[in-house]
Amino acid sequence: MRKIAIVGAGRVGESTAQFLAESDLAREIALLDVREGAAAGAALDIQETAPLFGFDARLTGDTDPSVIAGAQLVIITAGLPRKPGMSRSDVLDKNVEILDSILVDVMREAPDSRILVVSNPVDVLTYRAWRKENPTAAIPLMGFTSLTTYIMWGLASLGVAILVVGILLPWSLGLWEHTDPQLGRTLFWLSGHAIVYFWLLPVYISWYMFIPKQVGGRLYSDGLTRFAFILFLLFSIPTGLHHQYTDPGIHEGMKGFHLLLTFVIFYPSLITAFSIMAALEHGGRKAGGRGLFGWIMALPWNNPAVVAQLLAMLVFTLGGVTGLVNASMSVNLVVHNTAFIPGHFHLTVGTAVALSVLGICYWFVPYLTQRP
Repeated sequence: MRKIAIVGAGRVGESTAQFLAESDLAREIALLDVREGAAAGAALDIQETAPLFGFDARLTGDTDPSVIAGAQLVIITAGLPRKPGMSRSDVLDKNVEILDSILVDVMREAPDSRILVVSNPVDVLTYRAWRKENPTAAIPLMGFTSLTTYIMWGLASLGVAILVVGILLPWSLGLWEHTDPQLGRTLFWLSGHAIVYFWLLPVYISWYMFIPKQVGGRLYSDGLTRFAFILFLLFSIPTGLHHQYTDPGIHEGMKGFHLLLTFVIFYPSLITAFSIMAALEHGGRKAGGRGLFGWIMALPWNNPAVVAQLLAMLVFTLGGVTGLVNASMSVNLVVHNTAFIPGHFHLTVGTAVALSVLGICYWFVPYLTQRP
């Protein structure tokens, strides 16, 4: 890269500049900081380590925003650190103001650059920086699915968090004499079912976002993918009572309602199956596959990252079928308290998720480490 700019010459900014210089990732590294002499001093300190580390990058630093002109990548590390007594909202308010002023300079001096936000809170500030540059665009699909997954993680943990922190721990400390077993079971399964999607949704992100590219195909529909993830978020949490069909303390009407919700969650799974199969077929036919099933053999079966996830999809199909058995109130009575239940969990999480994670790591770890 020809030029990388770093806004903020504090400890994070200076260490980032040192790493970039030692890695020979840019011919020129520019530091910008509002504090007089901070950026220039940091640039000079790092430049003087060139004979020791053997890099050729040229470092400059200034308080004038023109120092970042022409940068291809701008890394924003500037921001107010969180101090004692400050809430996350206090830090956010201050750093939003700082970020907005920085973005004005970046858009003027380096309008074609890519922006990487490191300042805290990094998630909110990254979204704000992106929205400033793309005021009318939809959230990128990767960001949308990841955000949905984060929300799911938060919601899925509520039931067990309330159970442990609000009931079991106070009871174990003797703050009250007894607990409500019915409430405890319900809170457990509020998280117990949703926690499956805690692991599954990150795998779905790989199936939707990366597998189509790895097989040379394309995702069937951006909008359909967003719709599926919204359905997962809305309906995967209020379905835990189908694990309590034999619980005498829950009204039959409520059990029936949760039966309906559990079958509803099958629809985004069908959308996922359709979308992924369409992407796989598109990639297989582009690779020369002919006939009704010839595209299957044309998929990159020599790529372990792909094969592991394809096998995971096959196993997960069985997991979905066994999930329908669990969801049915009458059939569930037959399999309740048998090895069928942990078998279902092993098909979904223990096999499908585990295989996918192995496949993802096969390409992701070398990508992160830049080693084959």
